[in-house]
Amino acid sequence: MKRSLFLGSADISDLLQYVGKVISTSGKKVLLVDGTTEKYIQYNTPIPMSTAQMKVVEFDGFDVAFGYETFKEIESLVAKNGYEQLIVHCSNVAFMSKEEFNSFHTKYIAVTPEKMSIDKTVDLVKILFGKGPSDGKSPTTDVTKISVNHVEGNIAEDYLETILTDLPISWSEEPYELLHDEIDYVTKINNQHQGKINIRRLSKNYKGIIKKITAEISELETSLLKTSMKELMRRSFAWGK
Repeated sequence: MKRSLFLGSADISDLLQYVGKVISTSGKKVLLVDGTTEKYIQYNTPIPMSTAQMKVVEFDGFDVAFGYETFKEIESLVAKNGYEQLIVHCSNVAFMSKEEFNSFHTKYIAVTPEKMSIDKTVDLVKILFGKGPSDGKSPTTDVTKISVNHVEGNIAEDYLETILTDLPISWSEEPYELLHDEIDYVTKINNQHQGKINIRRLSKNYKGIIKKITAEISELETSLLKTSMKELMRRSFAWGK
């Protein structure tokens, strides 16, 4: 099973839903987990009243889990249900151990340019990495940064990396920049209220990042990934705006 972890106090619920949908369209069984203190995924996923008390709900072809206190509970859930792709968003320092953190194949850190998002994410990452050996010999961890609502401002583009320079992180050469885009935001809001994932009107930049992240975390063959994206686009067109 492929495991992917997204750290940070930034709302990437829409991004993770889009990625989960593409993978599930390819035929894989996907579980998207909300391990955030802000409950980004829980509150931004349309949940029918009949399932309001459930911790796992089906949303447009894949499962979403929320309300779990620890990742150990998720491990039990995964073992019982045969998921092929696990996607976790975490901003809660108590949600997982260092050993559990290390079990993920791909890792991302998502932040917005806002000070609160950066500060909370820095605290999370420092504590999580601080759970390692105290001899300063922790192996480096490959991490990709996702800049959410990215804008050109006075803050240096490598500000986050500079703050975390003492941690054993090996940053990818190119971060993903989800540009601040009105149409992308409108699409996100429409999807939340309509209860369906529609990516047709997303910007070219956003669609490109969905495709790249999906490829990285799922390792789907290029042909299957293209087919899944086209199928999702076709369904989106059929649903309308």
